[in-house]
This record gives sequence, structure tokens and C-alpha cells, in this order.
Amino acid sequence: MRFDCEATREHIEAWSLGALDDLDARAFEHHIASCRDCARLADDARETAAMLGLAVPLRAASASLKSRVMASARVLGGPAERRGVSPWWRTASGVAAACAVGAISWGTVMQLRSNDLQADRSQLRATATEQAAQFAVLRGDLDRTHDEQDVLAQTIETQNEVLDVIFEPDVVWTTLDGTTLAPAATGRCAWSREKALGAMIAENLPLPPEGQQYTMWLIYENEWISAGPVQVDSQGRGRIVMRKFWGGQDHGRLVGFAVTLENAQDPAEPSLQLAMASEFR
Repeated sequence: MRFDCEATREHIEAWSLGALDDLDARAFEHHIASCRDCARLADDARETAAMLGLAVPLRAASASLKSRVMASARVLGGPAERRGVSPWWRTASGVAAACAVGAISWGTVMQLRSNDLQADRSQLRATATEQAAQFAVLRGDLDRTHDEQDVLAQTIETQNEVLDVIFEPDVVWTTLDGTTLAPAATGRCAWSREKALGAMIAENLPLPPEGQQYTMWLIYENEWISAGPVQVDSQGRGRIVMRKFWGGQDHGRLVGFAVTLENAQDPAEPSLQLAMASEFR
């Protein structure tokens, strides 16, 4: 066959797939060697044919297609039948094989990419778990810092109130001694008669049992008046500021102070669990 530009473009796909016989292929290639436009089209067709195998989508073959392929393989397996196969069928068979190889390669690439994505997800999950644990630790540290700041603020407030009492011009000091309930406990109490304002600082008080608290009492001639709970820290240090918040009835003269161990839910009346006491003159 004589190949001009028109004939060349009609047979360019067959040439790119290797479907031309040797004589036509040589005539085709002789033409594109001297024709720049046809040569460019031939290069494009050859690249398209090379990508054909990788462009095949992965789909599972049906049972009927499998049966037909196996039947064709048996037919092509005999020597007599192979001699009667046309050049075009041989070429198409080669293209199909190339497509199959391309499909297997593409499937392998996609499997590797899937494995990589799975590994990335596992790594991200592990990183997220580690960061969550670190965040929990930081949150715990932050909560403890807030608690310590609250305790410090309360301590500073109490200290300022104690200083207010101490600097009253008529302040009187008295000492509280521990009892058998708290033998190592000691305390000092400052009291202003004019303002009925006082403060007590104690040392070596044992921590109260669960559900109980230390309560400060003002001992008058006619009645014991609760001044409220004594706050005790982990070092056994107790502090309380006492203010006159009761009514105007006559309780008589103030004669002393006491610290008792009471039920935290109902410390209205003093118990017999005396922890510290003092006389007031």
C-alpha cells in the first residue's frame, strides 16, 4: 500500500497497536519519516496506545466472561488452530495482554497507596491519643494550679483579717492549750473587747476525721457562741477570724475560748470532744 497523508491518518491507530503487516508498516514509517505533521500524530497515537493498559478500570469478571475466555484459550491452544489465526487477532491478543498487565500494575499501585493511607491513619490515631493524654495531664496541672491559687488567696485574705485584729488598740492575747484529743496542739488568740473582733492561730492540730470539723467557741458566762469552723491545712495549721454576728441579748462576760470536734452537718451545740481551750482575763 502507498501511504500519503490521508492513508497514513486512516491507519495510524492500527500502526500504533502494531496491527499493520510488515510491508504496510515499513511504508507507513517511510511516510512519517518525511512528514512532520504525520510524525507528530503518530507519536501521539503511540503514547495513547502505551497508556491504554493503565487506563483499564479494575472490575471483577463475570462467570460467563470467564467461561468464554477459558473456552477461547482451549481453542487457541491447538497447533492447527494457531496457524489459522489472523495477524489482526494476534495483535489484539497482545493488546489484551498488555491491558491485563497494566490492570495488574494499576491494582498493585492502588493497593500500595491504600496500605500507605492505612498506615497514615494509624499514625494519626496514635498521635491523637498521645496528644489527648498530654492534654489531660496539662488540664490536671492547670486545675491543681487553680486550686493552689484559691488556697493562697484565702490564706492571704485570712492573714490580712488577722492583721486587722492584731492592730486594734485594745487587743488582748490569750493562749489555747491542747487536750487529750490533740495533745500537741497549741494556739494563740487575739481579741478586741471594743469591737468584739478576734483571730485564732493554731499549730499541730490533727486533721479532723471524715464528716467532722473543728469549731471555735466563744465562752460567755451565760452561753457558748459558735464563731464558725476552724480551717486546718495538711500541716496541722488552723486559722479563724471571729466576728460578733449574734444578737444583742446579754450573754454575760466573755470568759474563754474553746475548739471542739463537731459533726460537720450540725455544729450548733458544743460537744464534749474538746481539742483546745483557754481562759480569758
